[in-house]
Amino acid sequence: MNINPEGSIQNGGGGATDIRIGNDDLYSRVIVAGGGGSGGVILNGKMNIGGPGGGITGVSVDLFSLNGGTQDSGGYCSYQSHSGSFGYGGNNSFQGGGAGGGWFGGGSADPNSFEYLGSGGGSGFAYNYTFHPSFPYNLDERYMLSRTNLIPGNESLPEYDGSYSIGHHGHGVAKITLLLPPKKTEFIDPYHDRFFRVIRRR
Repeated sequence: MNINPEGSIQNGGGGATDIRIGNDDLYSRVIVAGGGGSGGVILNGKMNIGGPGGGITGVSVDLFSLNGGTQDSGGYCSYQSHSGSFGYGGNNSFQGGGAGGGWFGGGSADPNSFEYLGSGGGSGFAYNYTFHPSFPYNLDERYMLSRTNLIPGNESLPEYDGSYSIGHHGHGVAKITLLLPPKKTEFIDPYHDRFFRVIRRR
C-alpha cells in the first residue's frame, strides 16, 4: 500500500494509509503505508518529483538533508516546523511543497539548500518483533504480525484488483482478505431430532 508515490508539484504531500485497532489514534496503528512527498518548483523546464513513501523508510530526495521518515524519527529539515513528526509530514517549505505522511512523516525540502528539490516520503510500519515501538503504544503482543513485507513506492506493488504498478496513485487503498473460510458443522436438535446446518466462523 502506498499513496501518491512521487507527490505532486508544489502541493501537499500524500497522506498515509493505515489500519487501527481499538482506538482511532496514531498509537493504535498496526499497519501503515507511507505517503509520497510533494515535488519542488519547476526549474529550467524540469519537473522535480518528491520522494516515494515507505517501505521501512521514506525516500529522501533533498541532497542536503535526509528528509525521508524512518522507524523512529521524522524526516529532517533545518526549519524545525518543516521537519516530519510521528504520523505527520513536514509543512510546505516555501517552494518545496509538503512532505508525505507515514508512521513518521517525511521532512519538507530544506530552504537553506535548494528549495526546488522535492520533499521526503513518510515511512511505512508493520507491528512485529522486528519493528516494535520504543515508546508508549496502545497494542500488545496479541496483535503482532508475521510475514510482513514493506514495499517502498518506487518499486512494484500489488493493486487491489490484482494488477501491479510502481507505487499507487490517487486515494489510499487497504484490502483485507479473510484467509480462513467459514467452517460448516452439523448438530442434532435434541427436541425434534432433526439435522440443522449452521455456519460458525472461527
